[in-house]
Amino acid sequence: MTEDPTQPTRAQLDERVVPVTGDLARTETDTTRAELIEALEHRERQVSAIRKITGAMFSHTSVDGMAEETLATAIELVGAEVGSIQLYDPKSETLIFRYVLDPSSPNLVGMANPTSKGISGRVFRTGSSELTEKVTEDQDWDESVDERTGYRTDSLMTVPLKKPEGAVIGVMQVLNAARRFDRRDLEVLEILGAQAAAALDHAQRAEQARKAELFRRMGDFVHEIKNMMVPIITGLPTIKPVLDETFRNLDSLCASGPASDSNWPDAVKGSTAFARAHYGRFLDDAVDSAERARSYADVIQGAMKGEFEPPEIRNGVFHQMVRAVQRSLQGFADHRGVEMVLDLDENLTTADFDDRMMFIALFNLVNNAIPATPRGGRVTVRTRAPDPGEDTLEVEVSDTGHGMPKDVCNRWGTETARTTKEGGSGLGSRIVAGIISRHSGTISVRSETGRGSVFTIRLPVHGTETSVQENVDAVV
Repeated sequence: MTEDPTQPTRAQLDERVVPVTGDLARTETDTTRAELIEALEHRERQVSAIRKITGAMFSHTSVDGMAEETLATAIELVGAEVGSIQLYDPKSETLIFRYVLDPSSPNLVGMANPTSKGISGRVFRTGSSELTEKVTEDQDWDESVDERTGYRTDSLMTVPLKKPEGAVIGVMQVLNAARRFDRRDLEVLEILGAQAAAALDHAQRAEQARKAELFRRMGDFVHEIKNMMVPIITGLPTIKPVLDETFRNLDSLCASGPASDSNWPDAVKGSTAFARAHYGRFLDDAVDSAERARSYADVIQGAMKGEFEPPEIRNGVFHQMVRAVQRSLQGFADHRGVEMVLDLDENLTTADFDDRMMFIALFNLVNNAIPATPRGGRVTVRTRAPDPGEDTLEVEVSDTGHGMPKDVCNRWGTETARTTKEGGSGLGSRIVAGIISRHSGTISVRSETGRGSVFTIRLPVHGTETSVQENVDAVV
């Protein structure tokens, strides 16, 4: 075979080979061994991440528990100080801090940032992970979070949370490594992010299924309650004429009683004086309460189907409805040791509203405020007439209770509403929001953990019906 003159001969190649001996050989061997150990440790961290998140998928059925487990695992595996999961809200086009593991989390949970802003927003938009070794050198770095919490961010890693089909639902971010972050840490976080997105999607679907089953059972219960209310509603009105006739007969008997006992008629009338004076009001209140309960059951059934019947807007005495709510809940408040206070603006006389639906909305707010307020606390219902030249009245329900976390406030009245009550579904808040919206009104929520909550309703005095879809986005 003829040799190619352009290629070096075997002898020439042998001359180029320099044998590695002594300390240099040991150094290269040690370097190779260290790289292999580091690679194995990295692979072990990847496997550990998958194992932990996969296990969490089957041990947590709630979205909250799943997210917190994911975040804690991420911080531990990459040696970070703190971290957060920010989930996308399509209505506001923001990333909302849903889960934060660091001492300043009460100041962050519920905070929303536009997806057009910051490193998190950039990662969300591009769907690509990023390692930021020095945040101050990044032109998109947003200092407002550090300013709010007092925490100082130096380095961070941000990965998108993608569903299996590729849709980005948020980002996961870890801050300040105990040792310097590297690309291998980012790979571990990417694996966690992919697993977390799938797990969160699984947990959300499980939560939706639980709510669907809860609503189905609630629908059955509500139907039965409505049936049981029928004999009460139909039977109570028959008691009043029976009592009227009884008292007339008793008066006739007293008038024709024995003349020898002149004190007998007065004694009989005295013994029945209280019943005579109050039985009509008692029965009217009972009938009214039964009718309102049945009406509430109708609204609940509609809300579970995503339907809100149109309100019947009529001019009425607004404070009459407010006082009816107080009468209905006064016994509950007394039992809980909570003071109920009405602060009603006398300048607010009549307004256009659906008495039945507004009663349900206000009843719901006060009924939730009472058990959230410790014994000795106060629940206040305050009204304010429109300012001169304005046409908007205000109703404020405030309490001195436990308050709500910021993320619960931010989602109050929405499809993703959470409740601080065990076993709650968030349905009540959506019912209230829907009723206020159908009155062309708005409701806002302010709350501070440990210091109570304030719900402020604003309604047009001369209102007209609108649809939930037109106004629901402005509810909270």
